Amino acid sequence: MEDESGSESMATVESLSPDTSVAGSAASSPDFQIYALPSTTGGNTEARRGPNLVSGASQIRTFALVIAIDEYHHQSFKKLSGCVLDAQDFTKFLVSTRGVPEQHIYTLTNGQATRIAILNAIKDLIANPSIKKDDLIFFYYAGHGSRRSAPKGWVPDGRKIEMICPCDERMPSDGGGKVEGIPDLTFDALMRKLAHAKGDNIIAIFDCCHSGGMGRQGLDGTPRALSDEHTHIPLPATLDEDIRTWCDDVKPTGRGAELWTPTGFLWPAMRSHILLAACRLDETAIENRVTLSSKESITVTRGLFTLHLLTFLREAHTDQKLLAQLTYADLPGRLEKESPDTAKLYGRALLDKQHPVCEGQNRDRLLFSLTRGGPGEPSYAVVRSGGKIWVEAGSSVGIRKGTRFAVNTATGADGAPRKGGVTVLQADDVQSDLCRCTVMQDTDNPPAHLTEGIRATVVRWSPEAMRVWAPGLRLPAGTAVPFAFSLVSDKQKCDISLELDKVKTRWVLTRFDPLTIQYASSKSLSLDANVTRATDILEHVAHWNFHMYRTSDVSKTDRQQLRVKVELHRLEEAGHVD
Repeated sequence: MEDESGSESMATVESLSPDTSVAGSAASSPDFQIYALPSTTGGNTEARRGPNLVSGASQIRTFALVIAIDEYHHQSFKKLSGCVLDAQDFTKFLVSTRGVPEQHIYTLTNGQATRIAILNAIKDLIANPSIKKDDLIFFYYAGHGSRRSAPKGWVPDGRKIEMICPCDERMPSDGGGKVEGIPDLTFDALMRKLAHAKGDNIIAIFDCCHSGGMGRQGLDGTPRALSDEHTHIPLPATLDEDIRTWCDDVKPTGRGAELWTPTGFLWPAMRSHILLAACRLDETAIENRVTLSSKESITVTRGLFTLHLLTFLREAHTDQKLLAQLTYADLPGRLEKESPDTAKLYGRALLDKQHPVCEGQNRDRLLFSLTRGGPGEPSYAVVRSGGKIWVEAGSSVGIRKGTRFAVNTATGADGAPRKGGVTVLQADDVQSDLCRCTVMQDTDNPPAHLTEGIRATVVRWSPEAMRVWAPGLRLPAGTAVPFAFSLVSDKQKCDISLELDKVKTRWVLTRFDPLTIQYASSKSLSLDANVTRATDILEHVAHWNFHMYRTSDVSKTDRQQLRVKVELHRLEEAGHVD
């Protein structure tokens, strides 16, 4: 994919040895510091400010907002013990294992994590010019969650609103009322606004729950949820009205907002971000005492979800082949599968009473990447022969000159860790069943070391992009998808046009490519703008066009290599078969 400057950038994956679990307080641990994004929204974020962010290299970079609350101001909130330690460990994973610069991480803990501080921190992410389109952004929260009745008019079905709890919830506010939690509708609107500004490469991780689990019996550990008595307190109908009513101006203005109202944090239809949650809606997120594997005599309190997640991710970073194939959707199943082994390491840490969940329309992306993976994403063997790099995929599967592959490579030729864990290969000589590739050089990294057994996935099938005329629409250039499209200003030079009708409720798609003009009975199509995104339409048409215009360019040499022989035989009945 290309960034705004046009230079090549790829999602990065690093492979370093797993770092140890963190034990100690935020104040005493040398690995835990407060870093902040430079404020662009003004106001008091009630956090200690760190160094300003710098733009850095053109590759996709990682930023994180980390929030953890053990101590709440209101006496009715049960104190937690493992949230800050979870935040420390997540921060250490980003820095030590993923190679994220410390100044890219903004942390709010305990008394710093007020409602205004959390909201302002997210707004800082949205407005910060140092964060570029498609940079990877993490939002991590560990603390109490709750569920409240929705005010009239908020949601169409009268369901309860899910909330995360800032440290000052239920305390007196400046306006004379009480400080409220942060509703799912508010969080969703902020994530949509963040995705609109910075792209949808956003991962939200919640180690909390919203099931009122404080009243449950027989749980081994402490639930991260408020008691049921808090669910009966009514919410002000005007809470966060200015945030909740924000609408992405790419979407048609004639659509009713209720069509896009999320159904809680775990909303499968959300496009703005991917959510990793500690448990299902009817379960409880637990924190418990665990024994550190490196110091068996020391026990600390940890959130079981965060503990299992980071243990698995660190282990995955030692296996390049595994890491190259994992998607976000794979994580819940892998955590449950690995739970017994993790429990052996830490003791009393079995993840058997809560089931992690992954939601979002982009949940099938490969970890830390914009590339889609999953069972339908093929990968191809990479081999070296005669000093050249070959990928075992050719024109028979759609490879052409200029096709680009991604290969996970964690070390350079000198054995040192590379800042970017992904190497991009470009097909230069394509045969029927394999292609010779060259490495796309990255000036910020040493040459990659391509080990035996690695595999490549296609990140761009064709060097040519479908040309789109879309007046008045602000659309991405499509370079982050395998079948690309680009905007043109001259309608006479486009392959398709896409625009809203006069009442702005339907997309009108018209095709101008030669084969459609020659053979299709209808060149135009009308689609409901309330349920269909422009980018989804364009990606699907680009995919269709790629295969429609695929042609066989088999040379004499290729024909001899294929040695295809076709024979027809008439089948004759030979009797009854049991």
